[in-house]
Amino acid sequence: MKKLINKKIYIFCICTRNRNEQLINAIRSIKALKKKNTYIIKILIIENNLHSNLKKLKKKFPKIKIVLEKKIGISFARNKALKEILKLKFDYLCFFDDDCILDKYWLINNEKFLTQHKTDIVTGPHISKNNIYLNITERNFYHAQKIKWASTNNVLISRKTINRKNSFSTKLQNYGGEDQLFFLKLHLSGHKILWNKYSKVYDYSQKNRVSSQWFFDRAKGHGACTVLIHKEIHGIFYAYLFCIIKIFYDTTLGMICLVKSFFFKKFMMLKFFYYFNRAYGNLLSLFFIRKKRY
Repeated sequence: MKKLINKKIYIFCICTRNRNEQLINAIRSIKALKKKNTYIIKILIIENNLHSNLKKLKKKFPKIKIVLEKKIGISFARNKALKEILKLKFDYLCFFDDDCILDKYWLINNEKFLTQHKTDIVTGPHISKNNIYLNITERNFYHAQKIKWASTNNVLISRKTINRKNSFSTKLQNYGGEDQLFFLKLHLSGHKILWNKYSKVYDYSQKNRVSSQWFFDRAKGHGACTVLIHKEIHGIFYAYLFCIIKIFYDTTLGMICLVKSFFFKKFMMLKFFYYFNRAYGNLLSLFFIRKKRY
């Protein structure tokens, strides 16, 4: 008799709005993943555009579950995703952005990683194919390093981690950082988040993102949400204290990068501008001055 295989179910979730072409490419990258017969792949799309032609999308991808979220905002869309997946049977939820392309070995590499490292959440590199500014702002860690938070542009979450109490804050969605807050809360509640350097997704940035102005605004935005994130977790006093520490920390990193730029790689100058603008964003945040990013 053939041995029965207990197949694991992976649900890939994409929240999208006004990016039909990118979304189609993202879905195709999921379908192109190298697979084994030990798991099942399902796809969930959360459409956050009231005027989107869902019938056309469903006709193109009849086997994909597509749900409309009427409230405009990335946090509302992600919360809708959490609500929908709890209705389904699955072992892992995989979040990534609608403008990303999965490396074809993404799933195989993550399954291998999960076998080697018992963990609740796995995240990895988000690499742009055409935007050096994005790559400067993205994080990078040692393989299997334990970290405090992940982003929804490339993350795998075990079923046991998710329950009806989990949600993305709608207070941060205009400024960014709501996914950082979400995973920070999971980390503080005891869930382990590990970095898998072989869990790669690729980004093809739109033209308006491949610019120095976008780069500066993104850096300031990363700093501007610091107070909001830590206020939600620890209260206002700790949030301000942490923000002040971050200002000095980012300024120090920026100066180190500035010195290195004279002797080493030129991209260190971009790193200097990133840390300087992130520190400036933190400073503005102390005075409740925040530029909306979304």
